[in-house]
Amino acid sequence: MKSVLVVEDDTDLQLMFRMAFEGAGWTVCSALDQPQAETALHEQKPDAVILDNHLDGKGMELLDEIRHDPATATIPVIMVTGDPTVEAEAVAAGVDAYHLKPVDLKMLVQEVEALAAERRVFRPRPLATGPGTRFPDRRWR
Repeated sequence: MKSVLVVEDDTDLQLMFRMAFEGAGWTVCSALDQPQAETALHEQKPDAVILDNHLDGKGMELLDEIRHDPATATIPVIMVTGDPTVEAEAVAAGVDAYHLKPVDLKMLVQEVEALAAERRVFRPRPLATGPGTRFPDRRWR
């Protein structure tokens, strides 16, 4: 079954994401902070991650960890944030998609479906490891 990790410190938003994704047939795992997200990433091995940038100031740090860990590097990450000033930084850090809150949940589910399906068809391998690693098929948006 398809699974998504929702990393969001607002429990009301977590619930909205959960309802939208479960309604579309996804299993949803939630994390309120970076340590919970790190544990869930390795235990649940989700097909996609919805990531809040703010997350106690650690959203970008978590994104960096996801992209530099070979076990999680190819998981699609969709950043959903209320901060319009971090898009360039998020794209440079490797997000697959970036959305400002409030987000259209139906559109978000469709986008996550597409990104996860793309990952299942072709799992890219990093050209190298370490800071600045890029993937041969990564499309920046």
